[in-house]
Amino acid sequence: MDPQKTTIYEMGMQYAPMDGYKIDFSGYYKDISNLVAAQEFTLSNYVDDNAGTYLGDNQQFTYTGAHYIGKTSKHFGSVRGIETSLGKTSGSLTARISYTYALARGTSSDRVNQGSGSFSATDNSWNTNILYVNTLAFSRPHVLNGYVDYRMDMGGMIDQIGLNLSFNQQSGLPYSTYAAAAFAFNERSPSTLDTKLKAELKLNVGPVSPTVFLLIDNLLNRENVVAIADPTTYFDESESNYQNAAGPRNNLAAYGAPMTIHFGFSVGL
Repeated sequence: MDPQKTTIYEMGMQYAPMDGYKIDFSGYYKDISNLVAAQEFTLSNYVDDNAGTYLGDNQQFTYTGAHYIGKTSKHFGSVRGIETSLGKTSGSLTARISYTYALARGTSSDRVNQGSGSFSATDNSWNTNILYVNTLAFSRPHVLNGYVDYRMDMGGMIDQIGLNLSFNQQSGLPYSTYAAAAFAFNERSPSTLDTKLKAELKLNVGPVSPTVFLLIDNLLNRENVVAIADPTTYFDESESNYQNAAGPRNNLAAYGAPMTIHFGFSVGL
């Protein structure tokens, strides 16, 4: 197999409407080749009417057919997107918010699932079109993220206090409901939202500067779907596991971590 190759073309601009503020806008195109995917091969039974050396002239010998799946790097794809952001870059209060819209499509991008196209020895051709283009496995069309950060200088033993709030919201990943090219990545899991809050207290203690912090992951305690155990039943309204990402075997790895609170400190010289 050949190594994956990505060529990126990007163009953008920056604009400062006033001191301390910046607007960015860019567009990009990624050309991806040598994407790896599983490939199905079917070899039919073959009858040799003249086996020759092995069985003698005019003797038949039947070669048994076979079916196997291997890896191939024949696949390719592309990503087209735009990104815009607004940021406040100076002062005790800094902030940034950005939005990205991207379309990722290609013939295959999943190292486990079969790509679009399988080989049959019946007529020595692909029995489905290798150029069939669908959504790529890592496609997330919408991504919105940002942060607000506040720092205040104090005095004495307390050198500085800080507060940071960040969030990331993005489209869910695509899933195939059935093992057929027409159903390749035809559905999408729910969007995810990750919010974090961090409070810091920087101290002056002799020759060292310890920082005590409180970090809260998943501040809103949202149940994010990070994987779907059984896509066939998850998207089928007639199934008992409809909209149940854990699937019939209750795979809890389908969901992200709940709200988690961390306390800690670091020391700087």
